[in-house]
Amino acid sequence: MATNAIIRIDLLNLEQSINQPQLLSLLEKKWMIISSVPVSDNDTPYLLLIMSPPPEEENSDYLFYPRIILVFLFVLISELAYMIIRNL
Repeated sequence: MATNAIIRIDLLNLEQSINQPQLLSLLEKKWMIISSVPVSDNDTPYLLLIMSPPPEEENSDYLFYPRIILVFLFVLISELAYMIIRNL
């Protein structure tokens, strides 16, 4: 049984963070983002993504989830980055 994975997204470097091989690989394997936690490390804002493996049974709608999750993730990260930068 696989355990959850944690991916760290640098909110000041979104393009590189979203394109990191580990994240892309998990999304390709249909892992799901089950939670996100905003954190700061040395005044740099990050978003920790907690991901879980796909369920054992898949239905036909599940094939669209990775794309939907990626779009949602990009919008969420963009909004968080805007809020953080606006408050600096």
